[in-house]
Amino acid sequence: MTALRALAPAPRRRLLALTLAAAAAFLAIALLVQLGVLIEAEWRVQRVAQAVRAPSLEAPMRAISLLGTGWVLLPLAVAGALVLRARHAGFALALVAAGAGAAAAANLSKLLAIRQRPNTVMWAYPSAHTFGIVVFVVLLLYTLWAVEAPAGRRALALAAGAVLTVAVGLSRLYLNAHWIGDVLGGFTGGLAFALGAVLILDRSQIG
Repeated sequence: MTALRALAPAPRRRLLALTLAAAAAFLAIALLVQLGVLIEAEWRVQRVAQAVRAPSLEAPMRAISLLGTGWVLLPLAVAGALVLRARHAGFALALVAAGAGAAAAANLSKLLAIRQRPNTVMWAYPSAHTFGIVVFVVLLLYTLWAVEAPAGRRALALAAGAVLTVAVGLSRLYLNAHWIGDVLGGFTGGLAFALGAVLILDRSQIG
């Protein structure tokens, strides 16, 4: 069993500050959407998103949206854990637990923030698809860094993850499944959860 790379004290402090900032942004957006402060801007964004809908885009957008669901992300997390299991069994199990915890956190937030979607379905805030893809990408990047994967591979994962995160968020707007506030909440909430998980995982590596 090989050791995983651990964060130095200074990067840990910066990561903690970013975690707290993301959590504060998540709560601030939640408050704004609950008070209806953003509704006019959200309607404007929604009208633009619906204006560009076209039959040729429906299937691709639904496929992209599907990539943010637990039906895709959790099996991918389990597959990654199986790859890591031989050398980092505890770390692999913790990653799967973090993925399950992210799904639970997103759904609990929906229950607490009672909000209707633009398509009139309930449980809008935050977008669980956006929340989930952000958590998946951040934990993937941390894992590649911790196992000291080649820099080129990490850069490729960063670029692909950024594109995928934006695409999933846009797909939720396009499909009329979420307001822009929900998507931003999914991004900030997912980032706060993922970075918090990284800090916990890193702490377990350094005792």
